Amino acid sequence: MSYDLSSNESSGRKWWLIPVGCLGAVVFCCGLPLMILPIVFGAIKSSTPYQESLARVQADPTCQQLLGEPIAPSFLVSGSINVNGPEGHAAFSYDVSGPQGTANVVLDADKVDGKWIFNTLMVHPSGGGASIDLLGAAVDADATVLPATPATETDENGAADE
Repeated sequence: MSYDLSSNESSGRKWWLIPVGCLGAVVFCCGLPLMILPIVFGAIKSSTPYQESLARVQADPTCQQLLGEPIAPSFLVSGSINVNGPEGHAAFSYDVSGPQGTANVVLDADKVDGKWIFNTLMVHPSGGGASIDLLGAAVDADATVLPATPATETDENGAADE
């Protein structure tokens, strides 16, 4: 028995392979990044600098008054974190919101000898107004000073050294 490859019957049975193959390639190319994003954001959100900064924002009385309670972070985080043993650097920002408003948290921290030291930890209200420096006192353009919590260092387990 022989098959004629030029007949319409044999080529007609496989027409669906082209659109299915193209659709599979599109799903793979678009789906893979969408699957990786939660892993990347999860890694940043589980880091000590992120966890410590969020805890400070949520515990700060000025932030509580500005945003209301509870204060919750958004899903998106922009920035980077690099850790190489006892050394590292983190610089990122994320939004937080409460019943009374939203704000952007910006942090910059270095890991030295296994301890994270914050260089910058600022909360910028979305509606404008004075930014809050969670490492000291905050000053806006009109020199209005807002109280903030004192700066601390944290080790890898999140324990604070005052």
